[in-house]
Amino acid sequence: MNHSNRSLSHSINLRLLKLVTASWQSLFNVEKILKRKIFIQEFDAREDDICVVTYMRSGTTLVQMMLYQLLTDGNMNFRHLADISPLLEDAISTGTTLQKLPSPRFFKTHGDYKYFPRKLNARIIYVVRNGMDVASSVYHYYKDYTMPDLDWNKFLDKNFMGRNNWFRHTEDWLENKNGFNIHYIKYEDITRNMRKVAEDLAAFLQIRPSGEVLQRVLDRCSFQYMKEYETKFGRPKIATNKTDQYFIRKGQSGTGQLEFDSRQREKFISLYEKHLARFDLGYDYSQNKTAAIPALH
Repeated sequence: MNHSNRSLSHSINLRLLKLVTASWQSLFNVEKILKRKIFIQEFDAREDDICVVTYMRSGTTLVQMMLYQLLTDGNMNFRHLADISPLLEDAISTGTTLQKLPSPRFFKTHGDYKYFPRKLNARIIYVVRNGMDVASSVYHYYKDYTMPDLDWNKFLDKNFMGRNNWFRHTEDWLENKNGFNIHYIKYEDITRNMRKVAEDLAAFLQIRPSGEVLQRVLDRCSFQYMKEYETKFGRPKIATNKTDQYFIRKGQSGTGQLEFDSRQREKFISLYEKHLARFDLGYDYSQNKTAAIPALH
């Protein structure tokens, strides 16, 4: 075989390998999604269960920490938050035994509304956050942690505003067609007045925390405190032993929109008006208007 033929053969083989790899990855992802859907649909919920639901990077861990401080003695001797408040979808693959967790169990999910059974007795806390901030946080999280070559334009068009659509996820949970017992929290309200949010959350849970407990919530849910204990909140170390050092990022609410160009902004606003404008969430997507509020991502 001459040099040109070898080069052509090598090129073809590389393309075939890429195609096969992509196919297997696609099938693997489909398998994971199906397993998670089935697990959520078949999950045996208790009446006193508390499920924190969000689109990822919307303050999930912060609310879990608030629940932990309100419902327990608040000590920090756990290895990782996932041991006491797991991601519901991952329990099928990580071996987390949900049935062994003491009541009231509190866990999180990023699952779509449609995955859940129509009759659900568990209490649900849904956290909504400024969508442009969510997009920015999700993008930088993946880029910093596992996907250094992730392209912002492709991420927005094919993921956040495409197949993994923030607008539809948020719309379905706000609409709540099945009448689930849901307590809604705006992420920005936590950063503005955490004590009021904690008091309202306690009322939903039908508990009466003391002033000391409420102060502990404020102290231990602060950015500084959670950053100090970041290894207890971020994703556990993966096979490469890489630490999830970017889980809690230092930022400001309202700054995500500065990463959107005019085309992306126009598309975002169009989708927002279609799916979410009727809920009057109060978000302002006017260019260059930011709120200087320290944020937990």
